[in-house]
Amino acid sequence: MKLFKKSIDTVFFIKIAIDLFLIVLAYFFSYLVRFEFSLSRPDILSIRNTLPFLIVIKLVVYYYFRLYRSIWRYFSILDIINLAKAVFVANLSIILAIFIYNRFEGYPRSIFLLDGMLSFLFLGGARLLIRIHYSSKSPKDYFPFLGKPFQGKPLLIIGAGQAGEKVIREINDNPKIGFYPMGFLDAE
Repeated sequence: MKLFKKSIDTVFFIKIAIDLFLIVLAYFFSYLVRFEFSLSRPDILSIRNTLPFLIVIKLVVYYYFRLYRSIWRYFSILDIINLAKAVFVANLSIILAIFIYNRFEGYPRSIFLLDGMLSFLFLGGARLLIRIHYSSKSPKDYFPFLGKPFQGKPLLIIGAGQAGEKVIREINDNPKIGFYPMGFLDAE
């Protein structure tokens, strides 16, 4: 039981380490994009002074939104929505804190928008890449030009409702089934 608990703790800290790296990367790239890849000394000082504060707020908000409780190999649409909410609340909290602290003096306001977009893209992209890595599909399934795109027996699914959609999803997620869905047949 202790071995299982220890592996959960390890995974939790790995998730936080990945997010920490991506948070810093997104913040740095938001400055680079804002200042056209030419940072001056005041910009670097602004990054250095606000980065620790930004990291703490974002990690606390992301923890509050339970981004580290989900299993990244099963990253879903609900997780994307939850990630968007967490990024929005974290950036709103940072905006309020910087406004209260120094009224945005010496701090470009466009960084908030850029940082929010890049944070969402980087964090969501990392989770999506992990899901793709652990899926049972091969790269040929995502990029059909790498090999034969139509492998398996052709299959026509009767019923285009929710049950038919679930059948398609199962066939696509499990290529070992050996069928290739060609289309739907419905009464309407």
